[in-house]
Amino acid sequence: MAANKYILAALVKKRGFTLPELSKACREHEGGQGMGKTQLSFYLAGARAINDAHFKILCLVLRVNPEDVYTSRYLAGGKHEAITI
Repeated sequence: MAANKYILAALVKKRGFTLPELSKACREHEGGQGMGKTQLSFYLAGARAINDAHFKILCLVLRVNPEDVYTSRYLAGGKHEAITI
């Protein structure tokens, strides 16, 4: 049986985070100091590639295993790259 796969942008809404709240939660973790509202907005919209450290922090804050996330360097696929499965 295949595990469920999640899109981080959908989990933000499901977990009830606003961008300011998500940013604050991410910045509390080591390596998350650069994760401001604008940066997160770009990541979640697929407008900017995400690095491994920020991806792991987002997964931690959103309480999801990284291997359970539909992802690419552009989290939502965006105009740059399709979501990889």
